[in-house]
Amino acid sequence: CQHVESSRRMVAAARRRFREVLDRIGLGYVPSQANFVLVEVGDGDEVAAALMTKGVIVRPMGAYGMPSMVRITCATAEENERCLDALAEVTARNGTS
Repeated sequence: CQHVESSRRMVAAARRRFREVLDRIGLGYVPSQANFVLVEVGDGDEVAAALMTKGVIVRPMGAYGMPSMVRITCATAEENERCLDALAEVTARNGTS
């Protein structure tokens, strides 16, 4: 199906972009084949709350035994860039990156 292939390409491109930026800003992550990435941010709850104030929603992973991580779902290129910009700002301010 064309839609499925288009979605796969979009997610693969998003994962590449996330890896590129996360490597550059010095945040660890779990390599993924899914439509999300797990990112090491220090205090997942604190970073998720700070991102929320910027209109970026991520899932803190403390309930899954990973309190230092957030889950970021791949979205459109524009939304991903907004998320990455906010993440870089928030983690730099919190001393994570």
